[in-house]
Amino acid sequence: MKKQSILIAFIISALQVFCQWQWQNPQPQGNMLFDVCFAGSDHCWAVGRKGMIIHTTDGGITWAQQPTGLMQNLSGVYFIDTLTGWVASGDGFVLKTVNGGETWNEIGTGYGGGWGQIFFANHNSGWVSGEQGYILRTVDGGNTWTAHSIGVNQLTQSFSFIDTQQGWIIGSFGSILRTQDGGITWEMLVTGSLGASYDIQFVDSLHGWIGGNEGNSVRYTSNGGVSWNYHNTPVHTSDVFFTDLQNGWAIGALGNIIHTSNGGYTWTQQESGTGKSLFGVNFSDTQHGCVVGDDGEILLTFDGGETWASQRHGPLNHFNGVASPDPGKVVAVGDAGVILRSTDNGATWEEKSSGTTVILNDIDFAGSMEGWVVGNNGILIRTGDAGSHWNIHDIGTTEDLYRVFFLDEDHGWVLGWNNLYITENGGQSWSSKYLQQFPWLADVHFFDPLNGILIGYDKIAKSTDGGYSWQIVSSVPGYYLRRFCFLNNQTGWAVADDGKVSRTDDGGSTWTQSTTGTYWDLKDVCFVDEHKGWVVSNYGQVFFSDDGGTSWEEQVAYVENELRAICRSANNHVWAVGKYGTIIHNTDEIFTGLDEPAVSNNSEDLVSVYPNPFDREIKIAFNFSSDQPVEIKLYNLQGMLIQQYKSVSPNAETAIISIPASDLARGVYLLELRSGVSRVWRKVVKD
Repeated sequence: MKKQSILIAFIISALQVFCQWQWQNPQPQGNMLFDVCFAGSDHCWAVGRKGMIIHTTDGGITWAQQPTGLMQNLSGVYFIDTLTGWVASGDGFVLKTVNGGETWNEIGTGYGGGWGQIFFANHNSGWVSGEQGYILRTVDGGNTWTAHSIGVNQLTQSFSFIDTQQGWIIGSFGSILRTQDGGITWEMLVTGSLGASYDIQFVDSLHGWIGGNEGNSVRYTSNGGVSWNYHNTPVHTSDVFFTDLQNGWAIGALGNIIHTSNGGYTWTQQESGTGKSLFGVNFSDTQHGCVVGDDGEILLTFDGGETWASQRHGPLNHFNGVASPDPGKVVAVGDAGVILRSTDNGATWEEKSSGTTVILNDIDFAGSMEGWVVGNNGILIRTGDAGSHWNIHDIGTTEDLYRVFFLDEDHGWVLGWNNLYITENGGQSWSSKYLQQFPWLADVHFFDPLNGILIGYDKIAKSTDGGYSWQIVSSVPGYYLRRFCFLNNQTGWAVADDGKVSRTDDGGSTWTQSTTGTYWDLKDVCFVDEHKGWVVSNYGQVFFSDDGGTSWEEQVAYVENELRAICRSANNHVWAVGKYGTIIHNTDEIFTGLDEPAVSNNSEDLVSVYPNPFDREIKIAFNFSSDQPVEIKLYNLQGMLIQQYKSVSPNAETAIISIPASDLARGVYLLELRSGVSRVWRKVVKD
């Protein structure tokens, strides 16, 4: 069967880019990475889960994320030079860049398969594998793709081309096929006797290797794949990479890396320094290589693998709570007693001694200095200097403690499984209250020393005596309530499983339910006013609402790990934390209205931009309802301000101005026009 696809390319949504979250721990990021590719000795790219693309310009020492606005898993990457590259997606599309990843175009292949490996022999001829019984081929740089049958009903596990015509492919059951016409037709060489195999590579028309066989071995051929020989290896591996006929590496689970210097006849194990599963390997020469894998692991060598150094930095403990006591300051707590603190909005983090190694579950501050952390085995920790130093306090129990809330320096409440602990003297003494009407307790909040609200399982209760007695006032049947956020004694939100959010405007007596559109469980909620708030899920999702929770939009977070807590600082910074060391950051400057046609927060504002695409200048015709000067700014898709133009006075009639643009690089830009409270965005393209 042969089917021709049509180019379906569009530039990634600028709205999503501006709402982008950034990884702060671990660095450069913590998603699983599947593949890595060098373009020369300095430039290298790696791709992975939830739309992750990272890039280095110094050979792998430092890495930076390249935003795509997409959150599909990315499985393969190949660059033909430092500017032109392609990425394969698990959702049947290909990404292409011609400017080193500054911008990416999404190209529909016309097939919905889960693509894996991608390779280009030159700027025009390329292939993508992964579909059952097919390989995709392009001869125009990836603009259009054609599916070619390989003749067997197996997943096209891996392939290798040495030029535009000669290639080999291995199926999921070990069949090996060869093409000599660029992948249009295939001949069977081996009919499946090799068993499960994951990776194949040829360096010329005769010599090739296969990794991932059953047992500890790598297969080798010297006759173009007609016959294969076993060579034993110290450990089981999956991917292989050879720089020439002699030097090769194979990687696998548990941090395994092995090396051969005699064409695969013998292999020696190299110390990787990690126990993570490794999925992608690439070398720019026989000395300089990079390996990527689980939890964002990046290993780098400059001596052929004699030594490997991890370029991923930061603790991988699960983080369970986060709080910001003061503008610029933020503290995260988690498993094994970890406490991380930042005083520069998360740009740098310092680990603080907690005095314990138990799981820390929650954190809260009463003002800018006084803070409390609770954890398993009855652990209660206090700081009096905004998180610089911590001391353990005795709360009088060994019960696991899950939530803490302090109204001020004196009044605080702590939740165990069924017990509520109360202090009225800043933690010097505590009294406990067993709440048998709840299967378990989830969250607590007080509005003053007497009046508070509590949730547990599917029930909501109120107290008017400081927490010593409780009356159930409502319930949300069928859902497990997990966390809530109250702005005042009337307005609050609670999150539950299956993506459900409930809002109350009468102090919890009645609730109105909305859905985020996900079936994953929501773990925490944070609202800053009656309109704007966020929720996070156990699938690494962040949802934002600007209408008080009536509707929700998923933001591009680029996170695969469970998110467990979210908070906002007084200076408009937002953090979410979760499993495997995840800390992500954003600001709550949310941009809207970037999709065509132009949208303004005032329906009377009119803007027209032409020509679009443009070459030497941009003409803008506008008519704002505001009588204030019109400010014009130009951004790239990463949100960087490229040019700020002179303010223009609005006229009663439509104004037309010209902006010089001949010095701009080719690509996609965002044009912002602002007059008073009115703001309009337009997407423009430089040819």
